[in-house]
Amino acid sequence: CPITARFTGAHPITYFDREVMQNDMTSTFLLSFLLVILTFVLAYRNPFSIVYAVVPLLLGELWTFGFAYFFIGKLNILTSVSGAIIVGLGIDFAIHIYSRFLDETVKQGDVLKALNTTMTETGASTIAGALTTAAAFAAMTVSSFRGLREFGIISSLGILCTLLAVFTVLPLMFLMHRNLFKPKRLAGFGLHLFHGLIDRHYKLVFVLFTFITVGLFLVATQLKFTTDMRHLRSKTNPAIRLQSQITAKLKASFRALSLILSAGNED
Repeated sequence: CPITARFTGAHPITYFDREVMQNDMTSTFLLSFLLVILTFVLAYRNPFSIVYAVVPLLLGELWTFGFAYFFIGKLNILTSVSGAIIVGLGIDFAIHIYSRFLDETVKQGDVLKALNTTMTETGASTIAGALTTAAAFAAMTVSSFRGLREFGIISSLGILCTLLAVFTVLPLMFLMHRNLFKPKRLAGFGLHLFHGLIDRHYKLVFVLFTFITVGLFLVATQLKFTTDMRHLRSKTNPAIRLQSQITAKLKASFRALSLILSAGNED
């Protein structure tokens, strides 16, 4: 019968892990971007609103990884997912500014006045929120673990770059498309039902959430810390599956054994 040769061990496993990480970096970024944009459109019920979310996010990502090239020069297993994280956090800035701008446009009827009110009032709170988030990521830069330190650098850079993009690009877009604003009532996402339930049964809700909190606290204390890298690797890695089959057949570890002997000479 024909013989099939396959590879396993440290080098093949690392090779396949690299392929998985590179593919996942792209897929997670695209998926996070699409989901964020879809939610944005559903909330504002205006397809043209995609532009106000896409442009600042793309510019923020571009600026972030441009600066990352100068500061770090490469990506690692941790920083490869920072693109998706920046999308999820950076969209908040656009939502705050865009929502307040639409409200002020309805109230004041003038785009320029609405923009001035938005940037001076909501803009200040948005900056405060962005700086606190960036500071939290920046705290990781003092870590002695290089991967975590670089993740902190890129993530904090991403927050600041996206904030800058929102505060420079969105006002320009608002002023250039003055006649395109057709403010609609934001989707409620069922919040009126939730708060109505709280108003009617606030005691029951309090007891229920107390039990849930206590239960989750007890479960959270059972979390364990592991240093086994096998838990981080993809289960579809063919080299790992082959290694598992071999160790199961041999009923022994697949690790090499080194013996160091002391003698007077090589003989």
